[in-house]
Order: sequence, then structure tokens, then C-alpha cells
Amino acid sequence: MRKAITPIISIIVLLLITVSLAGVAYVYLFGFLGTRIDKTFSVPPSGIICTDVGGTNEIIVVVTNTGTSTLTDDDFVLVQIDGNPAAVTGAVAGPPGPIYNVSIDSGDGGVLLRNDNGGAGWPSGTHQVDISTPSSTFSVPVLCP
Repeated sequence: MRKAITPIISIIVLLLITVSLAGVAYVYLFGFLGTRIDKTFSVPPSGIICTDVGGTNEIIVVVTNTGTSTLTDDDFVLVQIDGNPAAVTGAVAGPPGPIYNVSIDSGDGGVLLRNDNGGAGWPSGTHQVDISTPSSTFSVPVLCP
């Protein structure tokens, strides 16, 4: 007498394996993609400007939160001007400098950076502004008068 798994039991086992693999793939991809769309941003067409403020050129960066959760200054892993780190300020008015606690809700825009090069002002010419979260990266030149 031969012992074997009946075709019905083997089909049930194969279906269970398939469903469990699909569940593992779903959990993996949802976790991976969820972090990719959670903290995204964009820079509006005139979102990075260099303007003369009291005789000193100041670079101002405005971003729009296109992700699904609030962006804070901790979410920006890279903020540089001409390859040098720039403090995220979030200041809308007042002097430039490290005024932290940037908080931009999903769908909203806000000032991410106001930088006057440590009070010296930015010299005339083109400067490279690099901004990055784990999900988005922008590298934009800005022209100072």
C-alpha cells in the first residue's frame, strides 16, 4: 500500500503558501513605499530666491509638503548652500539664523531656510542650493544680484 498526500490536501497547502508569500510581500512593499511617500516635498517655481535685505544678500527657500505627514526640520537630512551646511530656520519674519521648529503640514507650504551667510551676505553670482529628505532631493541654482 502506497502512502501519499491527496491532491486536495496538496492544493490547500500550496494555496496557504501562496497567500502567506503574498502577505509577506505586501507588508514589505507597504513599509518600503510608505516611507518613500511619507516625507516628500517640492520647491515651487520661485521657491528659492536671493534677495537684498538691508544691503545684504539673503537666500530664502520655500518648500511645499507633498507628502502624507508633517515635515519638520529633523526630516531634512541635507540642507546646503554651495556645498556648506546651512541651518534650517523656518523664520518667516525677523533676522536670519537658526530658528528651529520648522513644521509644514501635508499640502501646505512654508519657509524652510533664510540664510545670510553668517551676516556677511551672499556675494553676487550663482549659488547652488541642495535640499534633501529621505524621499526627495532638490538641487537648484540661485542667482544673487
